Amino acid sequence: MPDLARRLREELNMVPADVQWVTAWSIRSRELDSKSIPMLKTLAEVSGWPLNRYETLALLIFSSVLALDLWFWELLVGTAVDWASLAGSWIDQFNGPL
Repeated sequence: MPDLARRLREELNMVPADVQWVTAWSIRSRELDSKSIPMLKTLAEVSGWPLNRYETLALLIFSSVLALDLWFWELLVGTAVDWASLAGSWIDQFNGPL
């Protein structure tokens, strides 16, 4: 937002003092932690995200939980659809042709 300083001044009556505005592109990536677990360090290098070992491990755990949750919902919805189809075929079988 190029007009952030103006909006802070006009809308919130705040005057920024000794502020250096930084864009996301001007932030340099930090060095990778040399003590990191080799697999996590490789993952950070490949992805281009300079995460430390705890951040990378948390990302892996979170991704695994999301994948497991997605699998659970696919199983639940698939089972519900199968049951509905089975119930529909039973109802159709008992009613016969109309």
